[in-house]
Amino acid sequence: MYLGYLAQRTQLMVHVTFNHSLIPETISDDREEKVSQWLISWWGDELPTLDGDEEAKVIHVVGVLHNLICQDARLPLFDLPVVDAGGEKPGCWVPSLMGLDHRVHSMALQFALSAIAQPTESACHAVLAGAVQKVHKKAGNSILGLSDGSIPILAEAHARGLHFYHQADDIVQVGQGANSRLIHVSASDADSAAGMLLSENKAMMAAVFKKAGIPSPDTIPTQSPDIAPVALKRLQGPLIVKPERGARGQGVVTGITSEALLRRAISSAIQSSPAKIALIQRQMKGDCHRVLVLNGEVMWASTRYPKSVVADGSSTVAQLIETANDALRDMPARKRFRPFPADDLAVATVKKQGFAMDAVPPEGQRVLLRPVTSVADGGDAKTITETLHPANAAICIEAAKICRLNTAGIDFFSEDPTVPWFENGGCILEVNYKPQVFNRLSDRITSDPHKRFVTQLISGAGHMPIHAFVGASLAKERATQRHRELVAEGVNAWLYLDEGISGPEGFVRPTKDENRLKDLHSLMHNPRVEALCLQVGVWGAERILPITHVTTVETCNDEDDPAPDSWAQVADRLQFSSAPQA
Repeated sequence: MYLGYLAQRTQLMVHVTFNHSLIPETISDDREEKVSQWLISWWGDELPTLDGDEEAKVIHVVGVLHNLICQDARLPLFDLPVVDAGGEKPGCWVPSLMGLDHRVHSMALQFALSAIAQPTESACHAVLAGAVQKVHKKAGNSILGLSDGSIPILAEAHARGLHFYHQADDIVQVGQGANSRLIHVSASDADSAAGMLLSENKAMMAAVFKKAGIPSPDTIPTQSPDIAPVALKRLQGPLIVKPERGARGQGVVTGITSEALLRRAISSAIQSSPAKIALIQRQMKGDCHRVLVLNGEVMWASTRYPKSVVADGSSTVAQLIETANDALRDMPARKRFRPFPADDLAVATVKKQGFAMDAVPPEGQRVLLRPVTSVADGGDAKTITETLHPANAAICIEAAKICRLNTAGIDFFSEDPTVPWFENGGCILEVNYKPQVFNRLSDRITSDPHKRFVTQLISGAGHMPIHAFVGASLAKERATQRHRELVAEGVNAWLYLDEGISGPEGFVRPTKDENRLKDLHSLMHNPRVEALCLQVGVWGAERILPITHVTTVETCNDEDDPAPDSWAQVADRLQFSSAPQA
């Protein structure tokens, strides 16, 4: 298996071959156009332009489909394939991840070939849907896939020419060596462990807020429904019960006014909470506003609504739901949110607002189909970034700072976010670590606020300076000399020679040719490495390389050098990869 880095590509690439009999010799223009439309309708966006002769064209589209299948299987593979149509077996280079079972690529490519050979659009889409599930399962045997919210952020990092390395689970390193950042979806290594703990423990957070003077609702934690009568008397008004630990609005019950309902809600919340604790609060008036804070600055703010429909003045609630679901069905399947519900909970929620399913609400009236906002159910949002009062923005920033979170999703409750919190009783419900920024794998970053968010999230991520010295004994001498100079200047530089690797302390650990890619890859992961001095032998002339780029190249010829011409060729080969600065 060939694995390494290619010119004009950012990601690790692996070579996969095809059986000639599986590739159509020709493809008509009509068939090409038809298949392209099928793929676009499945993916929901335009595909890259297909170039080359007929066989290369088919392999290229299969390689592109490989990437799309893998992305939907939560594998961040973005680089376009490089086609090798000639030879005994045609094939192509496709992006990969260190440690990923190479059979994942073969599986994805076989499914891609099958998809474009289908007689109908529905059959093609069915093959692709099945491919995503099976590739995801297969990849899980060697690498745990990322979450839905990670793929859009990594797609943007890749578009900016940054290298990234999957570490474990949902943690990814963006950048190389000392010029790298660890990100956990929307969180980063700038967020504290204490802040993560506070965000997961709502009762603890409420206590911290009270001491810090952050406006927040009175909260009663409990492990027993027997506290119900005391809670009703103390908090008064309609109550809300939620699991002490949980996310996405799951397990939350609102509008509780009786002891019997409160007991049931407490029991349910205790069962759904990992900590077996329920929280009781007085239900606040107004709406929940999500304020996204990063680096002490409000990135954006929005008013969040539960799953709902907006009346047109002529349709019943049931008709509005059906119209909304029709619009979903017109979307590519992979871009759809959950359907708009008309179940018993929706009927009860609509009834609480004074409507029936066959009623015609006044035009512009928002009719809620769920009692609480939940990412799991989906919902709606209205941007309020420009109208959020500065005092409300400030209290959200303070709440994030108190929790020691660099990235935080603040749930701010207020009847009117344009009015200062201290004038209308606005308060902070909670601060969320790793807030949901993107909900779908298919999301991509197009807006300026989202681009600014990614810029700040991965600030400091970039390429490691790699100084290549091409040759034998003189190259070793020059690489060693440059390494010493950098260390003397206070740079934590590493030295890679044919016989071993050494850090700034000078200790040498042996290496082997067959481990070159793995060893150099490990240096990219090491946050102590600020620069690398690298002796490059004849392996530098190969098409596939163990390094992503070089910053400088020096050809080192001496009288004892047996092949000065080859060193010049190696140096020319390395020139392709001068790294852009992030």
